[in-house]
Amino acid sequence: MFLGNAKIAAPFTYCGALKSVLNITGSNPIQVEFELENELPERLKQEFLRI
Repeated sequence: MFLGNAKIAAPFTYCGALKSVLNITGSNPIQVEFELENELPERLKQEFLRI
């Protein structure tokens, strides 16, 4: 599929409200490190560790 110069965002999974942004690096793509207001349930932690 040809998308030309289209800017496409990478898929993401919403995990809750942010408590704070800890670090942002890069420009294309960027990497954002953050702290959530509430801890992830163990089931989701394990899912993200598999990725």
